[in-house]
Amino acid sequence: MELNDSGEYFCPADNRTFIDISPILFSSPTLVNR
Repeated sequence: MELNDSGEYFCPADNRTFIDISPILFSSPTLVNR
């Protein structure tokens, strides 16, 4: 997973899926505070 220029997490193989779930990632303290 990487951050794109918009600050959204994405995976080069399927970036749409990661952008769609990025609110879930950002709302999870465990992932945000890695």
